[in-house]
Amino acid sequence: MPPEYVVMVVMRPLERARLVEQLEDLNVGRLALAGDCYRARQMLEAGIQPDVVLVALALPDGNWTTILDLAIEKRLRAAVVVCAEFVDTALRHEILGRADSLLLEPYRVHEVQRILRAGAARARLAPAGDRVRTAASAGH
Repeated sequence: MPPEYVVMVVMRPLERARLVEQLEDLNVGRLALAGDCYRARQMLEAGIQPDVVLVALALPDGNWTTILDLAIEKRLRAAVVVCAEFVDTALRHEILGRADSLLLEPYRVHEVQRILRAGAARARLAPAGDRVRTAASAGH
């Protein structure tokens, strides 16, 4: 994994421990860790430009859609990947209809690598504002 990736992980500390350990083992580059939506917003406003955002299904002050809306608001090129232990069929369709990908626990190294590569490639190829058009076309 090239070290120039910037990966933002938006999860409670205990939830993200195993995933962060895998990301560090993969030497993904810079990790930006936020435990809630408020901290994620602060980090983005401070200038962090992630290639990939890995976000928990639920957060203390919002959920994955809050982070997706923040990505739209900030016009991020980053791929937004929802991380969850389990999702039912309806939620899976909602997530895959709006977010870039879904990563289910247990996090397997090869799946984490695949999602990061695809997400970073998408982020680097996407024109600014691409996510805004995607969200608008989805009716959000």
